[in-house]
Amino acid sequence: MALKDNELLSVIPNRAGLPGWNQTRFQEEVEALASSGLRYVRVVDEKPSGGFGGSSVVSTWQLRDLNTITHNDGSIASLAANVVTLPAGTYRFQISVPGYAVNEHKARLNNTTDAITYLGTNAAASAGNGDSSFVTGKFVLTGDTDFQVEQWTNAAVANNGLGRPTFIPAVNELYTVVEFFQLVPG
Repeated sequence: MALKDNELLSVIPNRAGLPGWNQTRFQEEVEALASSGLRYVRVVDEKPSGGFGGSSVVSTWQLRDLNTITHNDGSIASLAANVVTLPAGTYRFQISVPGYAVNEHKARLNNTTDAITYLGTNAAASAGNGDSSFVTGKFVLTGDTDFQVEQWTNAAVANNGLGRPTFIPAVNELYTVVEFFQLVPG
């Protein structure tokens, strides 16, 4: 049985970047939702410890790397060449896209199958600082649909404009994080 929209929002609000956000608690919530019949998909840009997020390109929509599926309940999603493919259904999504020293920046989710774009929040990351743009929303898909994440930045920054590493030994770096919650199967 799928959760209703208001139940989903009360169970997993968008907490990324908020004080007190706890990855362990979030994982517990995801597992509870999975047992409810809701299908959860998480796709990330994951790089080895110390790996940079990538160089930003000024004033153009730049494709963000998506290279790892970390959760794929029911194996409903596929990933190839930075493109996530989802089957028919009703979904909510949330996306976090970092920028470092790129000044103002914005992320977007592109449904490349149907030419629909979902814009993210405005963000600003001045010299020496990082910030993330968040994209959230809901859509209904009638068939297999391809998605890409892109980012617009107002400064070209070599190596780490698309995210600065933490350099924690033996802990991979996570940059773009894309989460889909299938509320109703197609």
